Amino acid sequence: MQRAIEGGQVHLNGAPCEPGDRIRPGAIVTTAIDPPGSGLDPEPMEFDVLYEDKDILVLNKPAGLVVHPGSGNLSGTIVHGLLARYPEDSFREMIDELSRPGIVHRLDKDTSGVLVIARNAAVRDLLKADFKEHRVQKTYLALLAGELAGDGPSLVTDTSLLKVENCGERVLLPPAGRLELSIGRHPTCPVKMTILPLMGKAAVTEYRTLGTGGGCSLVQIRLHTGRTHQIRVHFSHFGHPVLGDVLYGGCPEPKAFHATRQMLHAWRIHFTHPTTRKPLSFQAPLPVDFLEALEALQIRREV
Repeated sequence: MQRAIEGGQVHLNGAPCEPGDRIRPGAIVTTAIDPPGSGLDPEPMEFDVLYEDKDILVLNKPAGLVVHPGSGNLSGTIVHGLLARYPEDSFREMIDELSRPGIVHRLDKDTSGVLVIARNAAVRDLLKADFKEHRVQKTYLALLAGELAGDGPSLVTDTSLLKVENCGERVLLPPAGRLELSIGRHPTCPVKMTILPLMGKAAVTEYRTLGTGGGCSLVQIRLHTGRTHQIRVHFSHFGHPVLGDVLYGGCPEPKAFHATRQMLHAWRIHFTHPTTRKPLSFQAPLPVDFLEALEALQIRREV
């Protein structure tokens, strides 16, 4: 039950709750937890496989595909496809109460790019530990609203100096920098995260601009922590949301290109193989819509 709470499957008075939340008289607790493995029927689907061996699988996840079953997504996920593609594998043996066999990290539904999956329980535990201890280096590419060409500080830790209320007060972040701003659950909108200097968890985002054009910026981002929606929250806080991000957007879109999803791509990943201990590095090519956006915005890319 505690893992279900941490996975966001238990709501208290309509909002996702935390393990330490108090339950008071009159409170309403709701959950939708199925027995392990229930509803997980194999569903054939095509995968863009970047690498596989007996222990790990590395995929290039397309935008629009959900990683694992959850509220509102009980079928058509990568997990369902894995059960169909590898019927004799150990994925079914790893099905737990959260229905996430082999899943060691996640990408949002509309985020494309590199996804690492474990093919047995021992490797799953090792990879989870590596992600938790930040021994995995993750690099993203994002198209942001606004051109990062300011002369502000390259290290941002104080939100009181830079907080903006809307895109009309956009902060001109420098072309490269490091954002160290704590993130937590939004106090009034449970589906969102926000900057919480005192109550949030530490979140560190390092970035550099690769090109600008059409009122947008192509930015390379390295995550030093893995908070929910970290990239989207950090940049939208300063009026530079990820292009096409409905949840954290609110800025007028550039006339040259209309994004149908958040333009965020998990580009590269570096980690040590959990059994051979050899260093591994994988890169997912940019999807078609990302390339179309760069062309429409006339952003000359360095990648």
